[in-house]
Amino acid sequence: MKKILAIVGVVCVFLIGFLIFESKTNSYNQAQFDNGIEDHLFGRNLVLDAKVDEFPDLNSVEDNTDIIVVGKKINQEEPTIIYNQEGRIDISYTLSNFLIEKVISGNSFTSGTEIIILENAAYNKKENLTYNIAGYELMKTNNDYLLFLKKSETDPYYLITGVNYGKVPLQNEGNGLKKSLKNANSDYANEVLSEFDHQNSIREEALKKYAPSLK
Repeated sequence: MKKILAIVGVVCVFLIGFLIFESKTNSYNQAQFDNGIEDHLFGRNLVLDAKVDEFPDLNSVEDNTDIIVVGKKINQEEPTIIYNQEGRIDISYTLSNFLIEKVISGNSFTSGTEIIILENAAYNKKENLTYNIAGYELMKTNNDYLLFLKKSETDPYYLITGVNYGKVPLQNEGNGLKKSLKNANSDYANEVLSEFDHQNSIREEALKKYAPSLK
């Protein structure tokens, strides 16, 4: 009888622990969608607001850039996702390896050099959800890009100037997030799309200016 009671006790302790874990996990997931953040969910993309530099034109982007390079992303590390005590996403990013094929501006590197770039997006495999800081989408592996980069002041990696401004795709990326935003047709989606349009106009300006260097 004592043996049976002991087994029952162990099972109860396990169930209580499991329920506490599930409750905490669910509260963390729910916290992400509190205060209207569900309006930021588009398909399997969660667009997170962030204070980022904004630029009126290409000259402003160039003035805030250390190096301008052409190359391709060759791989990426596991994403970093950190939550605060309330369960909200505090930090999310992905470190990617980028192979420089041509240096357009800046004397820091030569062609054939690999550098690490912090990308302001992270895929949460458990939730099958991608967190897009300020609408940033991860570069596609093996696709070519024209990048405007700034050296981090504290870490051994580079940052894309203005998050979105400095990433200029040289191949079609698919625009999955943009399509979801258009389908949503909400005030917030339209606001993000308007920002995208402005950023794209500067990217197009960059493509025209640096077209001879891309050949």
